[in-house]
Amino acid sequence: MASSSAAKKADGGKVVIFFHPDLGIGGAERLIIDAAVGLQQLGHKVTIFTSHCDPQHCFEEARDVLAIGFFSDELFGLRPDVFVVDQLPACVPLLRWLYPRRQRTLFYCHFPDQLLADRKDGGALGGAVKSLYRIPFDWFEGWSMGASDKIVVNSNFTKSVANRIFPSLSGQFDVVYPCVGDIDLPSHSEENAQERILWGGKFRILLSINRFERKKDVGLAIKAFNGLSDQERSRSRLVLAGGYDTRVAENVEYHHELEVLAEQLGLTTATAKTVESALAVPDNVQVLFLLSVPGSFKSTLLNNASLLLYTPTNEHFGIVPVEAMQHGVPVLAANTGGPLETIVEGETGWLRSVDKVEEWTQVISQVLQDKPATKLARQAGPKRVQENFTRRIMAKRLDREIESMLQSQRRRFLEASDLLMLLALAAVLIAALITLTMNYHFNSPNGTSRLGDFAQARREYPDRTESKNVPHVHNPPADFFEPGNSLDKIKNASAAGDLATLIHEISRLSFNVSKYLSSSIYLATENQHHKTVEYLLKHGAPITTGVVAVATELRDTEMLKLLLRYGWDIDMTISPATPSAMALQIEDAELTNWFLEHGASPNTTCGLDLTPLSFAVQYGSLATIEAMFKHGGCVEHGQLLHYAVRRDLPDHLRVLELVLSKYPDPASAVNQVMYQERLRSYYQQRALSLGTPLHEAAGAGGAAARKKDKLATVKLLVERGANPLIRDSRGEIPLQRAERMHNQAVVDYLRPITDAAEPPELQFTLGKETDE
Repeated sequence: MASSSAAKKADGGKVVIFFHPDLGIGGAERLIIDAAVGLQQLGHKVTIFTSHCDPQHCFEEARDVLAIGFFSDELFGLRPDVFVVDQLPACVPLLRWLYPRRQRTLFYCHFPDQLLADRKDGGALGGAVKSLYRIPFDWFEGWSMGASDKIVVNSNFTKSVANRIFPSLSGQFDVVYPCVGDIDLPSHSEENAQERILWGGKFRILLSINRFERKKDVGLAIKAFNGLSDQERSRSRLVLAGGYDTRVAENVEYHHELEVLAEQLGLTTATAKTVESALAVPDNVQVLFLLSVPGSFKSTLLNNASLLLYTPTNEHFGIVPVEAMQHGVPVLAANTGGPLETIVEGETGWLRSVDKVEEWTQVISQVLQDKPATKLARQAGPKRVQENFTRRIMAKRLDREIESMLQSQRRRFLEASDLLMLLALAAVLIAALITLTMNYHFNSPNGTSRLGDFAQARREYPDRTESKNVPHVHNPPADFFEPGNSLDKIKNASAAGDLATLIHEISRLSFNVSKYLSSSIYLATENQHHKTVEYLLKHGAPITTGVVAVATELRDTEMLKLLLRYGWDIDMTISPATPSAMALQIEDAELTNWFLEHGASPNTTCGLDLTPLSFAVQYGSLATIEAMFKHGGCVEHGQLLHYAVRRDLPDHLRVLELVLSKYPDPASAVNQVMYQERLRSYYQQRALSLGTPLHEAAGAGGAAARKKDKLATVKLLVERGANPLIRDSRGEIPLQRAERMHNQAVVDYLRPITDAAEPPELQFTLGKETDE
């Protein structure tokens, strides 16, 4: 699903980057996957970055994601337009500072994190301590969320809560409802029909799907079921299914509490941990606990259920009722929170107070009697879902929010330049304190400062202590930095290209202003005011990486020529993962040729062993790659073979063959672990499963067409001598990586080759590096 292409589509698609902390199996993860797939289907290029994704414990679409590592080059190489962050906004200010010009950040708030923290555990004293402890974190949550360019939430209920919790952001929250995925309509063949009927059709199934947590109030379902008549209970079964983890104490404790409650009410219970044991329970079991129900069996339960009981109070949104309606199952839910927005009373289900158990029992009885309202709900549910909660509808809403965000003015926030200024002021204060401390320390016993003797000598004998030809350098006055004063006027004039005002403001200053002009020259460059930039350069404005990057992204070669005239090193490193400005727009063949003609090296490296030629073999045209080789590009730097394997363009095999032809010993090159000869880069990146080019090709996920292309790559590498028994930095061989990524065609091809292969003479990694 994740796309690693950095090029923007000609039809206006954006490069959208999602950040999600742990891409497991949960409601938040399902939403992110659906949003990413939906935006991709609308023509955007989508990539998900996560700190953890277990292919054996994640959604099918999530098996092709990118894990970010320290100094990873992936993010910079993708050229993002939009960041989408969810759950925790802590990284939002950092993204804003790293990408201050064009990229925008949308934050999806599932629910304020500070309200999810348990502050009562530990008694009155413990709760008070926790509340004090949470104060800075609560403040930081609101502050960092304010760095977003757009904030969306999952329901109007969450919106009302967020407006109350974050008053400074009140009115800035928009709603994008989560969705449910498409489902296959069940087959009506006799064989499949028998498979779909649970427990021989002896019982009407009353279903609850929730995690085993006390706040879910699953006990309400047991009490309401107990209120039914003996006859109604005899022909029905209450199934309590949900997430359960033996490592979570609350799951274990609450399950036991529910069992005790049911038994105290005289109900017969059973607990099943597998589908097989669930299907084998005796007929006399009235309440069945299903722990950690598999996704496929969840659909079977919904297809068999007569009613879904949704008991949580003030649920943020609640995706389970929507899933039930999609399957044509009426829903009985608490009349608070998200269900008020998803369930239509009397049409797709019923909303009742959790304090009135008898009303829940009454609705259950009505459903068991198959009254007309129940039949209406079965028909209305799928229609409501189709009209409001499909993936395409959610994607369109999210797309509109993104477009609105890109068209609107960026929100005010503490920018990187402001932060640097604050740090500089803090450094000045620290320096002043150190100076005062030293003056006090060096005072003579009679109270006269020893350092003052030198100052007194300067006043009495100026000719002997300093040259009259050296001008005295003054620090800027305090009001220079105040809003609306000189520094602001210089910035505003630079941004507007108002050269007359700029000259006036700088000429009247009595101190060297050059070190305060970095923001001004950036603004002038961003707005392509060439004369303004030249004036600032004449007055000592620094040529920063930001200035170079924005000029390159704008493809402003006149500006780049101007920077060269004033001493810019065309091979200046832009960031730890961006070797030089030439790498920033490698897809632009004309601009790349301009860089080469003006002396840019294809072999410049950065914090990683990564060169402009590395970017070219993955993203650039074949003509660009050939031109870079003609201008001295070499295979000794940049891990070219690995990046050529990552290429997703139609000519990827031609590029791979071209790169292989440049190696003096291709058979040795195809068996090199990434960064094997650049140990500094290797130790920075080893947690990312660094392997050979064969690992890269075998692990390619995504669409079937892409996997087919990578199979051709795998075959080419094997033909050139790739050894399938070399292990990556986490101990996997290429076959194991292909199995983990479900690349069945590659698995089938590699298995006999792996079985027949001879172990390599040298195993660079035994896969133990990440265990140190």
